[in-house]
Amino acid sequence: MPIKFNEVCNEIVEDIENLTENIINLLESVTDSYFNFDKEMAKSSIIKLNNLYKRVHTLESKTVKVLCLYRPVSKDLRFIIVIFIYIRVIEHIIINLMKICRITIKSDYNFDRNNNYLRNMRELIKKMLKLSYLGITNNNIEVVDEIYKIHKKIEKIYYKELHREMMKLVFKDVFNIAFVNELTTVGKYLERIENYITDFRNDIYFFTTGQKVSLDA
Repeated sequence: MPIKFNEVCNEIVEDIENLTENIINLLESVTDSYFNFDKEMAKSSIIKLNNLYKRVHTLESKTVKVLCLYRPVSKDLRFIIVIFIYIRVIEHIIINLMKICRITIKSDYNFDRNNNYLRNMRELIKKMLKLSYLGITNNNIEVVDEIYKIHKKIEKIYYKELHREMMKLVFKDVFNIAFVNELTTVGKYLERIENYITDFRNDIYFFTTGQKVSLDA
């Protein structure tokens, strides 16, 4: 491909790096707003998420133009395809983070939201995002297995540890069910986020090997 194509791809990689850093920071601020029950922080996060959503669409438009202008083939084409899919992953993450913000804003319950299980899920998701970025930019197939290992850890935290703890609270006092439901819902949105990233590892595999397969998850 012409040198110009490589230059544009380098710009796209920089954009992806920036988007990944921003979504990690917003994951942090959105969950912190929930843990601290900070409604103003949640409202501010929604504004930032909306702005990031616009930037995602700008990157999508740029990628479409590159596809139409240069008509890449082979690995260059796979790169463009995987960028499109990663953009969709970021969009889904933004949508789920907005849902967590709305929970924080609308909630009237007064209880301790500083849940270690949710915090652990957040930290693991941050690692998954960094690995996904490395998979795209460094042509690194090893991240596929690393992402899956983290996925299994999050599944254990959400479906076993968090749910078990929530059931104990309900059995202790049935009136705890309101905030138990809220905590579980936030956990569900975090679990959805990691599922989108986990599914993306199929596309990292396709990008690095040229083989389209469905990895067991």
